Amino acid sequence: MRLCLIEPYYTGSHKAWADGYQARSRHSVQQLALPGRFWKWRMQGGAVTLARQAQALHDRPDMLLATDMLNLPVFLTLAGPG
Repeated sequence: MRLCLIEPYYTGSHKAWADGYQARSRHSVQQLALPGRFWKWRMQGGAVTLARQAQALHDRPDMLLATDMLNLPVFLTLAGPG
C-alpha cells in the first residue's frame, strides 16, 4: 500500500513522529511536508502549498495520512480527485 503522510509543520516532535512512522511502516510512505515555522499560517495556508505538491506526485497514494496541523477540507478540495 502507498501512503502519503502530510505534515505542514515538519520540525521537532512532528518531524520525529513522521520520520519514525515512515521508517517503521511496512507500507511505502511518501512525505509531503513544509518547514516547521509560522505555525499559524501552516494550519490554514499550508494546505494550499501541500495540495500543489500532491498534484505533482507521479504515483497517486492509496491512502492519505494527515496530521492535525493540516486544514484537510481545503487540501482535499485543492488537490482534486484522485
